[in-house]
Amino acid sequence: MSLKSRLAADETLFTAWSGVPDALTVEIVAKQGFDAVTLDMQHGGHHEDSVLRGLVPVLATGKPALVRIPVGRFDMASRALDF
Repeated sequence: MSLKSRLAADETLFTAWSGVPDALTVEIVAKQGFDAVTLDMQHGGHHEDSVLRGLVPVLATGKPALVRIPVGRFDMASRALDF
C-alpha cells in the first residue's frame, strides 16, 4: 500500500528522521522498523548531494523517502521531486 493511501486511510505511520548526511547511516536507519524515512534539509545536515545519495538505500528497502526542505526554499522542493 502506498504512503498516500495509508495516510488517506487514517493509518498511524512512523517515520525515521535523518539529519546525518551519510548514506550508510541512512541505510541503517531505513532497515529499521519505521514506515518511511525523512531526510532533513531544514535543521539536519542534509544537502542536495546527500539527499540524492540517501534516497537510494531508503527506496531499496521499499519504503517511501520524504525530504524536509528549508523554509521558503521552494526551488529545493522542485529539485527534490526531480530526484
